[in-house]
This record gives sequence, C-alpha cells and structure tokens, in this order.
Amino acid sequence: MKKIFEAVLPDLIAVILFVALSFIFFSPVIEGKVLVQGDMTHARGTSAELDQYEAQTGQTAMWTNSLFSGMPAYLIKAGKSYNIFHFLQPVLRLYLPFFTVGILFVYLFGFYFLLRVLKIKALTAFLGASAFAFGSYNLIIIAAGHVTKAYAIAYMAPVLAGIILTFQGKYIIGGLVTLFATGIQISMSHYQITYYTFLMVGVYILFKLIESSREKAYRHFLISVAIIAGSVFLSILPNSTNLFTVYEYGKYSTRGQSELTNENGEISKALPRDYILNDYSFGIGEPFGLLIPNFKGGPTVSPLSTNSEIYKLLLKNGYPQNEARQVIQRMPTYFGSQRGTAGPVYAGAIVFFLFVLAMFIFTGTERWWILTAIGFSIALAWGKNFPALSNFFIDYFPAYGKFRTVSMIMVIASLLIPYSAITALSRILRAEVSKKDLMKYLKYSFGITGGFLLLVGVFGPGAFDFKSANDSSLPDVFIQAIHADRGSLLRADAFRSLGFVTVTAVLLWALLTEKIKQNVFLIALTVLVLSDLWVIDKRYVNETNFTSARASKNEFTPTAADRQIMQDTSYYRVLNLTVDPFNDATTSYFHKSIGGYHGAKMKRYQDLIERQISRNNMNVIDMLNTKYIIIPDKEKRSQLVNQNPDALGNCWFVDSLIWVDTPDQEMASLNSFDPAKQAIINAKFMDMPGISGIEKPSEGDTIYLTSYKPDELGYRSITSGNRFAVMSDIYYPKGWHLTIDGNESQHAQVDYVLRGMVIPAGDHEIKFVFRSQSYNSGKNVAMASSALVILLLLGGIYTEYRKKK
Repeated sequence: MKKIFEAVLPDLIAVILFVALSFIFFSPVIEGKVLVQGDMTHARGTSAELDQYEAQTGQTAMWTNSLFSGMPAYLIKAGKSYNIFHFLQPVLRLYLPFFTVGILFVYLFGFYFLLRVLKIKALTAFLGASAFAFGSYNLIIIAAGHVTKAYAIAYMAPVLAGIILTFQGKYIIGGLVTLFATGIQISMSHYQITYYTFLMVGVYILFKLIESSREKAYRHFLISVAIIAGSVFLSILPNSTNLFTVYEYGKYSTRGQSELTNENGEISKALPRDYILNDYSFGIGEPFGLLIPNFKGGPTVSPLSTNSEIYKLLLKNGYPQNEARQVIQRMPTYFGSQRGTAGPVYAGAIVFFLFVLAMFIFTGTERWWILTAIGFSIALAWGKNFPALSNFFIDYFPAYGKFRTVSMIMVIASLLIPYSAITALSRILRAEVSKKDLMKYLKYSFGITGGFLLLVGVFGPGAFDFKSANDSSLPDVFIQAIHADRGSLLRADAFRSLGFVTVTAVLLWALLTEKIKQNVFLIALTVLVLSDLWVIDKRYVNETNFTSARASKNEFTPTAADRQIMQDTSYYRVLNLTVDPFNDATTSYFHKSIGGYHGAKMKRYQDLIERQISRNNMNVIDMLNTKYIIIPDKEKRSQLVNQNPDALGNCWFVDSLIWVDTPDQEMASLNSFDPAKQAIINAKFMDMPGISGIEKPSEGDTIYLTSYKPDELGYRSITSGNRFAVMSDIYYPKGWHLTIDGNESQHAQVDYVLRGMVIPAGDHEIKFVFRSQSYNSGKNVAMASSALVILLLLGGIYTEYRKKK
C-alpha cells in the first residue's frame, strides 16, 4: 500500500494543483460571481419555456414553441438519459463548477493524462498540461459560453492517449481508454470538435499504416485498428439518444439538403459554400497568431493605451481626456480575414519555440504525422483563402459541409503543438538525444523562431498591410492612426514573444551545460509558460467578464412592452423588431417568438424567413399567429407594442386548397394567397383520407384550442360537414401524432411550414402529441449499451489485474 501511495502521490499533487490553478484563474467564482457568457445567455433564453414547464409539472417536454414558431426540445435541452458517459462527466470534473472551473480542470487533467500515458514524468507533464490548458483559444471559448465545445476539446487529449496506447500493443487498456474518452467527448454533443478529433486520429493511423508497411507489421496494425474501431463503435452506442434524434432532425434542418432550387435551378446538398467559408476563414498570415498574439490585432475590438495614436488624435481634435479614454476602450484592432473574432489562437511563444525544436528531434513518421495534421489544420482554417482544399473537403468528405466556422479546426494545432513540445522536452531530460545534436538543434530552433520574431518586431510595422474590411466605417482621419496602432501592437507582442523565447533558449543551454538541475529548469520553465499564457488570457477573460449572482439571475428583465404583452395569457406569437429577431433569445425567454437563436433551425422555416418574413409578407406573419409586434420608439428610446388584428389564431377552417407539385411552387404560392381562406398543399398529400370530400365552412362551425402543453395541444371542433383546418403550429413529420376522439388520424404539411387536417362533421376532441420514436429507441439502446460498457470496463480491469498478478 505504501508503494502504491508513493507511486500516485505526484499525480495527486498535480490534481490538487490543477484545482487550485483553476480556482485562481477564475477567482471571482470564489466570491460568488458569475461569468457572463453570451452563448449561455442565449441557452437560458431558448430553454425558458422548457425549464418553467419542468418546474411546474416535474415532466420533460419534447417540443418547445418559444423559438422559430416551434422545434424539437431535445435540440435545446436533453431529456432523461441512460447514457453512462453523461453520469461520468461530473465525476471527471470532480463536481467543480460546470461553466468555468470545471472546464479548466478537465483541460489540465486530460492533457496531463495523455502525457503520463507516454511515461512522461509528473513535473514535466504538469508543465505540458499548463501549456495546453492556458492556450488562449481554450479560455476565449469559455468566456463566450461555448461550454460543450470546451469540454469536447478537453477530451481530445485522452482520445489520442487511447489511440497511442493501442498502437503500443496495450490493447485492453488502449481500447478501454479510447472507448471512454471518445464516448465522453461524443456525449458533450459538439460533433464538430469530435469530427476534427477523428480527422487528427485518421492522419495518425494513416502514418501508422505507412510505418507498418515498411516494417511488414500488418498483424499488429490490423489488430490495433480493429480494437480502435470496436471501441469507437461501442462509444457511440450509449450516445444513441442524442445521435438518433440529431441525425433524424438533421435532414430537416439548415444542415441538411434544401428542398428549394436557387437562381441557377440547383438544390444545395448542405450549407451553402459561402455560408460555411465566408465569415470565419483565417487569413493566410493569421496562423502566426500561434506565436505572436497580436499578429492580426487580437480581438475584433480591444482597448488601446493613452500612448496610442488614436488617443493623441482624439485629444488633438478637442475630445476631453475622460471621453477620449472611454473611446479607446473599444477600438477596431483586428485586421484579419474573419468577420469578427474574440481573440487569437495563441499557443505561447515558449511552447511554439519548443515545438520547432521538437521537429528537429523527432524523426520518421512521428515528425510527419504531426506536421501533416497541423498543416491540414491550418490549411482548412484558411477556408475561402484556400478554396481548392476547402471545396474538396466540402464535396468529398462526409459531413464536412455540415459545419461552419472553419477556423475552429485550429484546435488540432492547439493540441499537437504543446504535445510535440513537451514530448521532445521529455526526451531531452531523459538524455535520449546527444548533447552535441541538441546544441545544434537549439541553435537552429532559436535562429528560426527568434529570427522571425526579430524581423517582425523591427520591420513588421512598416512592411505589413494593416487594412481591414471594417475600416470603411471609420472617419478617414482615424484610419491612418488606427493602422499605426495596429503596427505598434504587432511590434510590442513580437518583442514580447522574443523575450520569452530568448529566456527559454538560455535556460535550455544552461540545462545542457549542467549549469542548473532538471527540477530547477522545469519549475522555472513552468513559471515562464504560465506567465506568458496567463497574461495573454487575461486580455480576454478577466474581472470585467464577471457579474454578481443577483445580476446574473436578473439578466432577463422584462421591458414595459414585455409586461404589457404578458398580460395576455392565451397562446400566440411575438415578432420583436427592436432586435435582430432571428438571432435573439431574449424574446423567447418571455414569449413564444417567431424568431429565436439556434444554430440549426428547420430548413423550411429558414426558407420562410429568407423569402417571406424578411420581405414583410404579412400574410405569412398572420398565419404564424403573430398577435403582437414590438417596434422601436425612436423618439422615446423605448419599445411600442402593436397588436396585429389580422393574426389568424391557433386554428381556423379554410374554404379551399391550392394544390401544387413542388416545394418551389409551395413557396411561390405564399407570395399572394389569403391564408384565412386558402391552404397551400403539396400533391403528395392527395391520398389523405377524406381530403377529396371537404366543404366550405358554414355559419356555426367552430374550432378552438382547449389545452396547451409545449408538446401536447388539444382542440375542439364543431362542424356540420367535413372541413379542412389549419393549425398555426410547425409541421414536423418525425414525432407529432394526431388523434380525433382518441383514434389515430393523419395530418398534412400546408402553407409550406404549418399543419393541416381533415375534420369530419360533428363534435370532436382533437389532440396533437409529440412523441419521438427516435428518442425512445435511442434511449433503449443507450441503456443496454451502457450496461455493456460497464461490463467491459470491469472485465478489462480484471484481465489486467490477472496479467499483473
């Protein structure tokens, strides 16, 4: 027992230090403050109806009507899960605060685990974990509220650890680590990061195949690949609930194939190319931000000092000092290719320098798989600036065209640069490379890295173009000044990085010439790495990003307009024109909105937004039961509420049907029709029972809503003959079930996005209930496979125990 304790003591100390570092960085959390995260604010807005329903009833709704006139709730808030990996998530973060401290801890521990798998000593692994975790992108996305993305990134390192263990011939442990790391990453439901993880692993396996071919070691390669494939397959099964529903919904979402033709008569198979590439493609020089944080000016807007040219110009033009100081707090410093950015992907000057050194130390496939993976990461991040490669991936790589923000693939470089740096450093410390060679490699690495930084620092401000597409919004007199300030930011950070690289090179020289001990070297280097990264991170995540818990709870405060509308407790929808209605979650918090905020709207609804609602087609707005429209009152700087007298309500009878053959004809028919009297319907519903015998409504016919739950709507109809009714709710074919007096019936898609149905004569109780078969099937698969995964874990542990015994 004593030996076991001594063996794990360094790791226990590392874990304790990781917890301490995480709390220190997010120290306002200790005071009870809350990090203001934009995406989490949106999430709270979109899930408000679901949260309130669950609080009132104790039940989980499967549909919500609070955004985009309705969509499946499991895309916003997951229901009950039997996924073993969901249960493991809080355990692995030690139940630390989910949105801040817990993420940073998992960053640290996940990368530490990878390095310990490679038999790297604890102190060196601690240094590596710090180098990875405090990379600027990892902290920037926490501040933005991209929480699931952050956790998915944190599990990239353990996934790589499992793959490496398997190829080292440790089949059982490697398979189990791959299974659990991949499963937990998938359970975070950020499939773009998982996709990039598999791309990185694919490059690794490809080079292992080349290596196996050279060595004629096919058996080991095939066994390793089979175990990895089996582990990945098993990791997917407990995640079936989410995967089944997301896959099913994807066909009907903006990530799926469009049903409409464009101006060229073509149908888009996925997201439009310009939508994928235009906004978030790296500029060609932007990857140098890995080494120099302000190489492209940092974030979209950032503060400047009182020494800046802009500040001097403001004073010269008569601005009071206090007003000038306020103006320079948000200046357009970024001049890269992206539409906007919260900050650079800075890996650290020291870490990047060690990475360059590693490329001299590594040989063969080890060097080339890393360079290839990082090269692909950068080349694909270029997006529109490297169209040949980007278009090839969109056209030929499965699912690649479903993802936006191509610059996100830089997570591969952010992982492999510190991985390479620390792996190479470990070999230096273990004297696996001759001192003669190391001195030569050190000279080359410092010459390349330091020389580049010196050139940028000296000549960069005069040699580079600091123009930005956003400069056109600035007065001409300010453009020259802001260009000069961007050059100053570049120069300052270039010399800053040069300083850290120089000190690191001196430390390495001192280590190699035995002027200092290894532990002293490692402690000094750890302090330097943290000093470098911590200061840069604090540019983007600091005290100003936090607010009090009370203010956080009250972040959704109803306006006078909201309060006025909320006096109406019936079921209706709201259009808020005081914000961008289709990128807004605040309206969804208080009302059922025809707008909202979500990354994967229904494709048909997006078509409706682009081709009808954005063109102010009031017939379409009326058919969505838009009872209230909030408009800005510019004179009083407040909001006005306009009640729409033509809103058609929850349901109504129509006089006639307009039959069309294609989705294009459905959309075109919306341009000029009377939704109160006509319903547009596709010919594919012509065989629906009773539809040929419908009649015009007569006096006394009535239909009205009798009960409302997010995923269950009740109606009553009284008619003297067969009628056709339209409901102002969104049609979705995978889950909505219609009953009339308890008997199953059919409904159709009408008016491009709504529900329509034939109602027989008489007095009837009608119900629409949303029950997703894919969700229920996935839940059953998740339950059974989670039990299997637990058995495999226990069996693997027992087998390893028997082997050691």
